Amino acid sequence: MDIVRFDAGSSKLPRVRISALPTFSFRSVQLRRQGCTPEQKSDTRHRWYSRSRYALTDALRACGVGPNAAVLIPAYHCRTMVDPGLRLNTTVQLYSLHRDLTVDFAALESLLNKCQPQPVALLAVHFFGIQQDMSRLQALCQSYGITLIEDCSHCFWHPSMRDQLGRVGRYSIWSPYKFYPCEDGGILQANDGASLPSSTSLNPPWRKEAEGVYRLLNRSRKQIQTADQHSSPQLLTKRQEVISLWGKTSWSGGRALQTST
Repeated sequence: MDIVRFDAGSSKLPRVRISALPTFSFRSVQLRRQGCTPEQKSDTRHRWYSRSRYALTDALRACGVGPNAAVLIPAYHCRTMVDPGLRLNTTVQLYSLHRDLTVDFAALESLLNKCQPQPVALLAVHFFGIQQDMSRLQALCQSYGITLIEDCSHCFWHPSMRDQLGRVGRYSIWSPYKFYPCEDGGILQANDGASLPSSTSLNPPWRKEAEGVYRLLNRSRKQIQTADQHSSPQLLTKRQEVISLWGKTSWSGGRALQTST
């Protein structure tokens, strides 16, 4: 297998002026009541996690993935696609893709006919947030009795979405923290009458929430301090306001966020 690794260091790309990751804004901070909003309480199709890798773990477990049942993931992948299967002590099989990252169906069918142990789940990815046509893959999975899981971690998620993105497979996983200014966040979505797997996860205590706010403030401060100094005067003024606000906070005992007097 040939591995191609892109190194941006020698490409002389221009310096980044806008962060590729969400930045902190106080407008995004809301106080929770009783652990979650009424909409989340009544929603039986979604479950919230600290990271989508844990959502994928529960989805694989719900599909029956284990020592005697394999999972298929694309040959082009990141480690977080592999770790959930390894955690479940299963065999992780890689299926081939074309150069445009579409599925090589001839190679996939050949793999399905000789794969041992038999796979019970297949992870399909909407690479770089570009929606893929899952109809043919879904039909193939149905013919082999395999559960399709959509990886939408690179796609923007909002509860009011109504298109087919993430709705073809039995389950889909999302990573809203990549788009919203939050420290973490993963979502498991159940489709077509599928039930969410049982889980013992609970809402984090307020101290954990405070730790997340502190880490986000700290990361934002470092981004601001290392930003390009040739920015507009308005942006520089805003940066100074955030740095001044951060300076009024202190970490007490590594457990709670406090304001010093």
